Amino acid sequence: MKPVIKILVVNGSPKGDHSLTLQHSLYMLGQEKDVEYKVLQAGEDLSKIDFEESWLEAAIGDIEWSDAIIWNTPVYTMLVPWQLMRLFQLIKAAGRNSIFEGKYATSMMTCFHYYDQLAEDWLRGMSEDLGMSYIEGRTADNMDMLNKTHRASMRFFMNDFVSSCRNRYPVERKFMPYRKRNHRDSRRAKQPRPKEQILIWSSQS
Repeated sequence: MKPVIKILVVNGSPKGDHSLTLQHSLYMLGQEKDVEYKVLQAGEDLSKIDFEESWLEAAIGDIEWSDAIIWNTPVYTMLVPWQLMRLFQLIKAAGRNSIFEGKYATSMMTCFHYYDQLAEDWLRGMSEDLGMSYIEGRTADNMDMLNKTHRASMRFFMNDFVSSCRNRYPVERKFMPYRKRNHRDSRRAKQPRPKEQILIWSSQS
């Protein structure tokens, strides 16, 4: 019997259960065996400025529970919704970034294929900096789910992702790690550049 893979779908769409992006992820996961999944409604629950601290603790618990995460999000103006960015910020502020380390991640995004690679690059960079193994995700247009060939491709993608998680396949990092500037770097940046020396050559020299 294959080990059960626990997958958390972090839904960044403010539409919650009515999100078209979420339907893509649920369809793919519904075709997989030996998979248990939960949905974290980050986009809907973080749309308001105020939120319950108990919600954040529950979200952290769900992330700790999972073996892998699907960043499920629409693409708004070439980037993910601010609610999803806020989730990263809140977890960092709570000092809990370590909960992501060692997990696998991918993304499911819906968009009109206009610079959507920028949104995925942002998600991948964040995931890699948090110590996750990020596998290239999928993007879909609004009507792609109605296409039989597209649905077959979706099933293949999810099967491959689950297999990678189950077998702990190594994943190559795409981006260099983010390095914080230290005090010495800041002082060096503020130092004025030395004036260029201009050599004037004369015919009499």
